[in-house]
Amino acid sequence: MTEHSALPAYAELHCISNFSFLRGASHPEELVARAQQLGYRALALTDECSFAGVVRAHVAAKECGLPLILGSEIRLADGPRLVLLATGREGYGNLSELITLGRRRGAKGRYALENGDLDQGLPGCLALLLPGAAPDVAQARWLAALFPGRAWIAVELLCGPDDRARLAALPIAAMNCIRTPSATCGCACASPTSIRANCSKKPCASPRAALFRSTACATNTRRRSCRLAPRLPAICVRSLKRASRGVSRKACRTRSIFSSSTNSD
Repeated sequence: MTEHSALPAYAELHCISNFSFLRGASHPEELVARAQQLGYRALALTDECSFAGVVRAHVAAKECGLPLILGSEIRLADGPRLVLLATGREGYGNLSELITLGRRRGAKGRYALENGDLDQGLPGCLALLLPGAAPDVAQARWLAALFPGRAWIAVELLCGPDDRARLAALPIAAMNCIRTPSATCGCACASPTSIRANCSKKPCASPRAALFRSTACATNTRRRSCRLAPRLPAICVRSLKRASRGVSRKACRTRSIFSSSTNSD
């Protein structure tokens, strides 16, 4: 049995590239190559309110045979932060329309989306809630009502002091909020983080915490992911099921990316 086969299968559902300005640190093709090298079953490229990096990711994924899921991270002006994943042509079109709406509303380089923009539930897409430090139950219920059977709470363990406390018995999906392919690329990620936090011009409330979180957001080996989350095998099964409903490398053809013999939730 190989090292990869002995570990739980994993699909990353939240990954941002350098097309998310001052957040992501790596090109989409680098993230795809690293995910394939680590034995990921799939990768979702979810730049913030943008599909700008999907062409590069698609070309790289096609070359290495890694299933690619198209999605986007959005922050609602009057609501939570979400990751939306397209499951097919309809979802891809609806998510593209939402991204266009947000970008046209905002000033150059920004976007503006509100809770009401999701009143129709965005057919053809899955929704992952990215809770804050103090999760809001009302937000979770709101999202569950809009996306019945298509909404989950995401858990991202970034080596913080409260990681274990965040692992509650909830219908969660494991994610790492990837920004760089390797922790050794920390400088490339720390620079835009410092600029975004404005640490060079004024005292930053917690510059070390911001930089720590940025360098923790790297593609983890599956062995390290198991150490981060004791319940990760069960959580990863759920993540794979979310990924199996995501869009394929060709962006408009749905396909299963894990064996049908995978255990149920």
